[in-house]
Amino acid sequence: MTVSTVPANDRNHPSIAPDLSFASVFHADTVMVLGERETKLSVVAKLVQRLSNTGRLGVNQTNEIIHRITFRESLASTAFGRGLAFPHLRTPHVKNFIGSIAILPSGVPFDSNDGAETKLVFLTLSPYASREHHTQLLSRLVSLLSNKAAAVQLIKNENATAFHRTLCRFDAR
Repeated sequence: MTVSTVPANDRNHPSIAPDLSFASVFHADTVMVLGERETKLSVVAKLVQRLSNTGRLGVNQTNEIIHRITFRESLASTAFGRGLAFPHLRTPHVKNFIGSIAILPSGVPFDSNDGAETKLVFLTLSPYASREHHTQLLSRLVSLLSNKAAAVQLIKNENATAFHRTLCRFDAR
């Protein structure tokens, strides 16, 4: 863990930054390959449900999280273009940064600016009070996937285990 900025209310105790490594946020069992008949809504719902099924999100919060993410998507798409989307939410329902990933070999319309179908969806949930770290995590993901070679290597993986290994290998660089 790294030391972050010192809270204004207590200069004697620096806050500890959470582990924002991709391996910490995206566990291997939260990466999934989805089929051809998916929609933006079904992808979001399945990613949130996977977080619940793996015990990273409370069962009672699943529907609310799905609703809040799809509402946010209705205001502005989180599709980055080039086959990538990053639905995200800060919420009081999580204490740690968690995420799930959908690999969509056939692509799904996600309302991206370039009109390209989305092939990778990185859904992240962050503690509500962690705005700065939430932004850092999203920046790291966008930075990694802005690297065309890295994005191509990840997009070509149609196996969840191989994808997770590749993502973690990029994180170690």
